[in-house]
Amino acid sequence: MTIAALLVAAAIGLASPADLVARLGSTRYADRERATADLERLGREALPALRRAGEARDPEIRQRAALLVGRIERQRLTRSTPVALALRDAPIGVALETLETRTGFTVRVDPAADPSWKGRRVTLTTAEPIPFWQAMDRLCQAGGLRQGASPPLADRNDPAIRLVPGDPETFPTSYSGPFRVRLTGLHRQKGPIPAASATLVARIELCAEPGLSVAPANSLRLRTAVDDRGQAMFPARVREATTTFPGARRDPEDDGSTIFWNVPLRLPEAPGQRMERLRGEVTVSIVARQSDPTVLPLADLEGKTFPVGDDSVRVERIVQDEGLQGGRNSPVIILLQIVRTSVPVDAPFPMIRNQRKPMATLSVAARRTLKQIEFVDARGHSCEQGVPPTSVRNWPGGERFVVQVHPTPGAGGGPPSALRVHDLIQANADVTFDFAKVPIP
Repeated sequence: MTIAALLVAAAIGLASPADLVARLGSTRYADRERATADLERLGREALPALRRAGEARDPEIRQRAALLVGRIERQRLTRSTPVALALRDAPIGVALETLETRTGFTVRVDPAADPSWKGRRVTLTTAEPIPFWQAMDRLCQAGGLRQGASPPLADRNDPAIRLVPGDPETFPTSYSGPFRVRLTGLHRQKGPIPAASATLVARIELCAEPGLSVAPANSLRLRTAVDDRGQAMFPARVREATTTFPGARRDPEDDGSTIFWNVPLRLPEAPGQRMERLRGEVTVSIVARQSDPTVLPLADLEGKTFPVGDDSVRVERIVQDEGLQGGRNSPVIILLQIVRTSVPVDAPFPMIRNQRKPMATLSVAARRTLKQIEFVDARGHSCEQGVPPTSVRNWPGGERFVVQVHPTPGAGGGPPSALRVHDLIQANADVTFDFAKVPIP
């Protein structure tokens, strides 16, 4: 049992996950129901014990445990990760370690070798558990930190949040489930502006907790946009009480967790000094990997096919790209095929030396499949992918593409030795935001 699981159970006054799982087989129905409810309250910290229960002799324990695993996995897509902190003059390293223990999310300082981190200390106490993003923002405010830029493409398998020294960001912010919504910009449009058109642009950013990929399921909807004089700030062409804005965007380097909208607004003829309220919501689609992957040794996979979701993936060839670095640190080129129907898979394959030439963009199906597979070294650490995977050519009943996988960096790092296959879970959620008293530029 993990320390985090014991801490969470103790914090909310529950028995340990293992004890609660044992009570799923109680002879009293009320005890079984109570244990089920308590395990659901524990959330993801109960998952290891629940998965072990899949081998229990009692069919009641097995059935209830399986239902709880599915329920808890889906809940993490729509519920925030609660965090309770009691830090008093703690070194920044201890603060981040505490946050990681309580959430399972990796948070790092950057650059890690900067000696100034040793003297930085944090005091932060929460009266009760708060959402992860709120805890993160309060930690940055207490420690003089800010969130760093997204990692480069080569580090996409590393979901760590990077913190850098600097003045904390003070954007108007709303917290909704596992999402943080911020008003990261409000500026006047430049250039000639036609009459009765939008003269302000609000940049609204939505960010999901680590491990979640998010996409808009429909348009962003504004319910209220009014200045401190009570004047509506919707564009003049809008007549409805609610206005919608399609066209969510994503930064080129984004890892899939963040989307944003540039929302047009209108300045009244005699505007106030601030936007009194900007309120709305959006429905998003969330996808995440389940946390119990199947692990397949890479050395045994060449020429074999294995299931991934509704499809199958065949590993055509595994070679080391000696042309880049040479030796143990060279990337590994892995040629994959998604198989969707019963078709021959022994047809000739394009030469590996052509893999650096421009290729077709991956299909939606291929991108979804790549979310389900992960390459790891002998220690179980995720290996970095070099260039984004690209399609080689369409194939009858499927698609073939190339993945370039780099060895894990640092002491003890090594080449990919295994492949993890994750099932995906998906849900939709309504995300609300409400910003108040924002100065008008």
